[in-house]
Amino acid sequence: MIGRITVKFIATLITLNLILFGTLSNADIEQARLDTVTADLQARIDEGKLSGAVVMIAQNGELQLSKALGYQNVEDEVPMQEDTIFRIFSMTKPITGTALMVLHDEGKFELNDTVEKYLPELGGMEVFVSQNDDGSWVTEPANHPMTIRELMSHTGGLLYTPPLSQGPVASAYAKAGINNLFNYTLEESIPALADIPLGYQPGTQWVYSISVDVQGYLVERLSGQKFDEFLQERLFDPLDMAETGFYVKPENADRLARQYQPRQRPGKLLSLHEPAPAVVHGRDLEDMLPVEDAGHHRVAEPPELAGRHDYQDHGHDGHAHGAGRLEVDRQRFARPRLS
Repeated sequence: MIGRITVKFIATLITLNLILFGTLSNADIEQARLDTVTADLQARIDEGKLSGAVVMIAQNGELQLSKALGYQNVEDEVPMQEDTIFRIFSMTKPITGTALMVLHDEGKFELNDTVEKYLPELGGMEVFVSQNDDGSWVTEPANHPMTIRELMSHTGGLLYTPPLSQGPVASAYAKAGINNLFNYTLEESIPALADIPLGYQPGTQWVYSISVDVQGYLVERLSGQKFDEFLQERLFDPLDMAETGFYVKPENADRLARQYQPRQRPGKLLSLHEPAPAVVHGRDLEDMLPVEDAGHHRVAEPPELAGRHDYQDHGHDGHAHGAGRLEVDRQRFARPRLS
């Protein structure tokens, strides 16, 4: 789950792009409207709702606004910069989907293929009915095997780990190490799903889930590469996303924004910065280029996020172990440059 500040930041940018691109497709944006954007963000910063923000608005390939506001480090009053690095958490998921669709374009699979065709260790999964006092499962057969289409649309029967999902199945994920991605690779953790029933019949519900982790594992199986290596070679390098990755270089650590969330009391921000290890991703808005995974620099993980899947994507060996957090060069990524 993206932190509240990051959610507000991303939501603001998406809304602005939709409004401005939809209504002013053939003309420069009036300066007064651009000023309104920065004034709104600055007001949120002044009210203690945001620590800072970097806003970029482009139209027809022409940059209309690029501005940094507030602080990337409130405590030390380090100003936000246009090349400040941000964690983006679950926005890694669209990148994972794109990676899988690159393989689809190459004919490696069809969307209606079953997942078990390529991941036979997940074959024959049944559906949860109840759990006995001794911890054993009461299940029923699946009405059909999960398809890749269902896997990619969060309709395949999978749930998330707590707290995003609750109940015996979600708890079993955590107990099996599905969420312990510092210590388990995709290859080590995803097959454990075979011993845990699906949360519902495939194709009958939409549930935000660990499906994207399974997609990352499917990318590895279909490509024969580690997930992060595939992303680097097939997406980030061709798109000139020179700073995108799962780790911040040591020399770029001072560009990393700290995390904050609003307190109940107006005007105050809660710092989530604590001296505990974590992995990060980032974004450089000037060139829309986020973090490289070279150097394997680790920064603080707040205790509020400890153990959460979407905050932990890598293990000790530097390979991608999950599909929760990366950064994307949005302008470049949107252009049809993938081969």
